[in-house]
Amino acid sequence: MNAAPLPSMTVVVPTYRRRDAVVRLLQTLIDELRDEQVAAGVDLLVMVDGSHDGTLEAVQALESPVPLRALFHENAGRAATRNRGLDEAGGEIVWFVDDDMVPTDGLLARHRRGHSGPEARFMMGPCLHPPDGAEITGPIREYAEQWFGALAEAGEVTKAFDFSVANTSGPRSLWIEVGGFDERLSGWGGEDYEIGLRIIDRGIPVLFDPEAIAWHHQLRTVREFCADRYEQGRNFVRIARLHPDSVEEMIPEMRSGRALRLLHRFSAGRPRRYAVGAKALTLGAEAEARVARDGGGRLLDLAQMASQIAGVAELDPDGALVERYFAGTS
Repeated sequence: MNAAPLPSMTVVVPTYRRRDAVVRLLQTLIDELRDEQVAAGVDLLVMVDGSHDGTLEAVQALESPVPLRALFHENAGRAATRNRGLDEAGGEIVWFVDDDMVPTDGLLARHRRGHSGPEARFMMGPCLHPPDGAEITGPIREYAEQWFGALAEAGEVTKAFDFSVANTSGPRSLWIEVGGFDERLSGWGGEDYEIGLRIIDRGIPVLFDPEAIAWHHQLRTVREFCADRYEQGRNFVRIARLHPDSVEEMIPEMRSGRALRLLHRFSAGRPRRYAVGAKALTLGAEAEARVARDGGGRLLDLAQMASQIAGVAELDPDGALVERYFAGTS
């Protein structure tokens, strides 16, 4: 008896100012797609989010054994770019993969086989940092190993904070059914968590496959890393307005350390002062990273948290969310 045919798949790669990284990713996928059995029913779609760095031209110059499209739009942000990819995708399955990933051997086929059964579901794989000593920002390698290690034991994603779209596939109809990505979230951070809230609330299964590994070549500097955390803080406030019940999980009450308590007292509830303090800590973290072998340390921990708090403070006029970071502080 012949096996049922695999569903068709569109690989959607949203990208912003990462020409060399997206070309590296595509070349890895193209190598896998030289196998005609793997290639049948697959197409590649690169959504260029306002990048004027030659990304569009570089992608268009690639030779691919499957249809490869690169579509440009003016900068609209991650959520809008992913939604436009959904609109353009023709495959039954849409696999989102971030542009700074390098798929392991057979990853595309593994995602596709993950949707060969009758149950409609999402499938998420780990985004681990390569073991070859690639440079990353701070202690993120250890964090990723702990995060994905716990999910590997569970075999599924049941909490929105564990949901990531960086290496996740699902039926196009399911992505659309949950409403796609919320374009009210701008900048970096929070958009995966927000759609994860809706997916889990609807009871849609999210399988975690620990063997579906993409190597994450993190490209951010310390300053970019902290800027992303600032944007994440702003999006946390937006998500709190959309999903008030998420606040306990998103910003659990905590007792910050002495340095952040000093920043809190200095700022006296004024968003601009939080931002000034976060910038000073970021400059210190940059200096620390120049001499730290792992690319970061104590000051980076403080700077990234101060940056997130500053982002929250900017959109939190009554300070209620900011105070959650200092709930145990006398």
